[in-house]
Amino acid sequence: HLNISSDKVVAIGDQQNDVSMFAAAGISIAMGNAPDAVKRQAGYVTATNDEEGIVRALEWLRCLTHPVTMRQRLTAAKDNESN
Repeated sequence: HLNISSDKVVAIGDQQNDVSMFAAAGISIAMGNAPDAVKRQAGYVTATNDEEGIVRALEWLRCLTHPVTMRQRLTAAKDNESN
């Protein structure tokens, strides 16, 4: 046991057997290619495996864990677009 509270755990899955893992995790992410029943159990649905869903999920997580950094990145991107 690693003494990590469940609210610090992220679960990513795409099949029915992952639903129990979702229930135990603080954040649950279903892949876009998962069955609808699995998607309904997740807190967030990302893109499919073929659409780099893992990468998008990790980017989404970064928004949650580093909001100031992400806000700064978005502001910088907007500034670059206007130049």
